[in-house]
Amino acid sequence: MINEFDNISVLKKLLACGNLPQNPSEYFDYFDEIAKILMNKCVISKGEINYEIVEIEFYLFTHNHQDVITYPRKIKPGQWFFHQSGVDLTFMSNENQFGGILIRGLRKISADKRQILSLIHI
Repeated sequence: MINEFDNISVLKKLLACGNLPQNPSEYFDYFDEIAKILMNKCVISKGEINYEIVEIEFYLFTHNHQDVITYPRKIKPGQWFFHQSGVDLTFMSNENQFGGILIRGLRKISADKRQILSLIHI
């Protein structure tokens, strides 16, 4: 069984883009793996209140995946990146590749929901 720290470790490795797909058709599986962790194993914590992520959008520009509407940035993976459309959790970004995961929807977790999830503090 993967514990909460393992979930964050796996997420950080995926966001670092060390093993990006070489074939554009493989990006769906890559994004799906990240989405499953974010939406099933993580929450965003603000003070004493936790929120589950209910909607996300992926934006990534690379040589093999040229998503031209992605905001350019130079930032480490796993950081919050605020922009005019909202906030992203970032992929490893530099002049050759950049992107993030737009957090489109959150839901407050009620006190009676007893799940063990990893925390992403903001």
